[in-house]
Parts: sequence; structure tokens; C-alpha cells
Amino acid sequence: MPGERALIPTGIAIQLPGPHVGAFLFARSGLAARAGIHLANGVGVIDSDYTGEILCAVVNGGSEPFEIRPGDRIAQMVFLPVYVADLMVVEELEPTGRGAGGFGHTGI
Repeated sequence: MPGERALIPTGIAIQLPGPHVGAFLFARSGLAARAGIHLANGVGVIDSDYTGEILCAVVNGGSEPFEIRPGDRIAQMVFLPVYVADLMVVEELEPTGRGAGGFGHTGI
């Protein structure tokens, strides 16, 4: 129904080769544009050690009820390389041309 969230089982389980590869779920643009159906979390991130069934948390942001049937394509999964950062605690950051400027500080 409009405004409702649902967890949709996909029937798909994967096993990633390690933390250097990530699986990410993205909304299908046509479905979002036509019916307002989108992922509740924007982009679904599948942890490299997760091996259960993939579920899609979807929201009906449209104004009409929407039925999801078995076999419907409601999201798309993309596999991307992942950079595992080695974080360091520092007292200050190196200066940049932009500095701490927020929105609109990169120019037009």
C-alpha cells in the first residue's frame, strides 16, 4: 500500500570471495519513476560474510497500491571492488583548496 515498507525475499543467496568485493542493491529507476517503488535504505549493502537469503527492503512512495509478484525485478545487484581503509587518528588534517566549506563551495 502507499507509504508502506516491506521486506521482499529474493530467493537468492550469494557467497562473496572476501572483504575486497562488495554486493550492492540499487533501485530500478523505471520502477521508482513509474510507481514510486524504491529501496528503503537507498542502497543495500551486503556484507562480505553474509550468506543468507538476500531480502530487499522496499517502500511504496507512490499514491497507488503496488503488487510485487514472484519473478518481478525490483532491484539490481552490482558487485564492486571495496577499498578497506587503514584509518589513522590525527590531530589535524592537511589543508585543501576547499577547506571545510560545505554545500556550494566547489563552484559551478
